[in-house]
Amino acid sequence: MQPTGYGILKTRLSTAGVAKVRIHGFRRGTAEVLLKAGAGLPEVMQTGRWKSSRMVSVYTSDLDAESGAVA
Repeated sequence: MQPTGYGILKTRLSTAGVAKVRIHGFRRGTAEVLLKAGAGLPEVMQTGRWKSSRMVSVYTSDLDAESGAVA
């Protein structure tokens, strides 16, 4: 069976010599990139598999509040 999602990432990082990875950093980074690129909240929630918009705001709390990214 072929790895998918996190399994692919973990396999590739292991091949590159990275032993331990925490997925939360990738989820946060993806959410921030999507918001900065103009993606809507529903798209970010679907990509990050979040059921609550509150979690998107938690993961993107370090974005500039004045940019309105999560507003």
